Amino acid sequence: MEKQQTEKQHKSKDYKKKPSKGTSKMRAYAQYSSKAMQLGLTIVLGAFIGRKLDQYFELDKPYLTALLSLLATIAGIYLLIRDLINKDE
Repeated sequence: MEKQQTEKQHKSKDYKKKPSKGTSKMRAYAQYSSKAMQLGLTIVLGAFIGRKLDQYFELDKPYLTALLSLLATIAGIYLLIRDLINKDE
């Protein structure tokens, strides 16, 4: 009977353990990798939409591609900084 109670106590304490250093490092790595992917995809999406608009309006020079790429870069950096600031709070 005492053995079962002891086992239950050990099992109930397992969920309270802090994550190991390896786990927290992997979590941080995954978190920052996803932010880098988000930034890259935002820029690529802006360039893609700009290119399609340039083709649609039959522009001689890729004005909309450049404009939307620039805006997407600014938006991506804004989102990255906002996420990093919110993470610290």
